[in-house]
Amino acid sequence: MEKEVNSLLTDYTDKLEAVKIRAALATVLSISQQGNLFLQSNNLDKKLASNNPLKCAAVIGLAVNLIHLLASLLSPFMPETADSINAQLRAEALPIPDHWDPNSIKPGHEIGKAALLFSILKLEKAPEWRGLFGGQEAQKVKGEGAARKSAKKAAKGVKVRVESN
Repeated sequence: MEKEVNSLLTDYTDKLEAVKIRAALATVLSISQQGNLFLQSNNLDKKLASNNPLKCAAVIGLAVNLIHLLASLLSPFMPETADSINAQLRAEALPIPDHWDPNSIKPGHEIGKAALLFSILKLEKAPEWRGLFGGQEAQKVKGEGAARKSAKKAAKGVKVRVESN
């Protein structure tokens, strides 16, 4: 995993330096995905903890260090979220590194209490947020909806005459 993360980290810094903000953020998500794949491939569960506690500790240690890295990579985009992650880890913010070495959080480090990073979004608020934050895409969707309504109204008012020979 370390090799893949470092390759993606290089990609992230290149994109960030080129001011390709969305692409850089997509790369952060790819790094996160590498962490998820790592956890899944190592079957992190109670069974691993009881049958192989050393491996379990190594998997958790690597995952916690990756989370610490992700907090630093997210900080330009979501500083409050990055601060919350670091607070939960009880760790100082990392500068964005050129190379990731998973040892920023040492064995035996005590992490803090888990907390939600994001609030739950209610579906009924979607139209309001779309109007506030949707930008051009929201206007396009709104315009398409109005065009469909107009077309339906026009279709109802038009009579089609079929002639027979």
